[in-house]
Amino acid sequence: PGSAWSHCSYAQMKSGADAVAQWLLERGITRDRSVLILSGNSIRHAMVKFGAMAARIPVCPLSASYTIGTDPGRLREAIRLTRPAVIFAEQARLYARALAGLGPVDALVVSDEPARLGGPAIPLREVLDSRPDQRVAASMAAIDPDEPCCYMLSSGSTGPPRAVIHTQRMIGANLAQGRQILAKTAGWDQVMLDWLPWSHVAGTFNQMGVLSCGGTLYIDGGRPLPGLFEQTLANLREIPLQFYTNVPLGFAMLADALAADAPLRRTFFSRLRLMLYGGAGLPQALYERLQHLAVDTI
Repeated sequence: PGSAWSHCSYAQMKSGADAVAQWLLERGITRDRSVLILSGNSIRHAMVKFGAMAARIPVCPLSASYTIGTDPGRLREAIRLTRPAVIFAEQARLYARALAGLGPVDALVVSDEPARLGGPAIPLREVLDSRPDQRVAASMAAIDPDEPCCYMLSSGSTGPPRAVIHTQRMIGANLAQGRQILAKTAGWDQVMLDWLPWSHVAGTFNQMGVLSCGGTLYIDGGRPLPGLFEQTLANLREIPLQFYTNVPLGFAMLADALAADAPLRRTFFSRLRLMLYGGAGLPQALYERLQHLAVDTI
């Protein structure tokens, strides 16, 4: 909050992803292992994710819920399922306790602040300093569209979590469907602001939709939670959007804020063409309230 945006160009993202891919290829990691990401949405998270995909090593972004609390059981089960060769814990201060509770693991740990973890870890800067050679391009050229490239863990609400396999072809088809059905309405080639976690389908496909369409993605540091939603509102006052997605609770909080803040209302609805929700049903009264706010404003 209050800080300037940290920007990353497409060239910088490509350079970082290639460096990660080179580092992984140099270690000869087999494709029956994975790269486990313990990180919120971030520029470095994206670099590690796309670097692993380029190196043909399945990547698994893990929800923060697996590292909350003192019981390491959920995190240990995720590691058993995905068999990571590398664990990326960018925000070391957030994940130090969870990793310490695991004890020794058969994986290299990479972090922005290795000293905080209290165990062996490789500085992220060392990975990003790798110099890509012909192996990176050769690895991408050899990608089989039907090989696993990403695991997304189910919520675990109905029992032990399952690692759901995503292939390159599945991801490509999903993005093509989104572009075909939503077309320009999605605004993926324009500007997006999104908080949805990349450990779940909606958030990660917004990310990849923007990148594949050549748009700009702002990572919203806010959440539809008390004390965090103010950051989302500050961002929405600054960035007008064509397409906005949230959960119904987030839209309920947004409707209250829009009703009370005319400048926010004018900016929010100035370019908006599509509002999308998921995770639960949107109450009819809330739908109608949002519609009335839009009509009254524009």
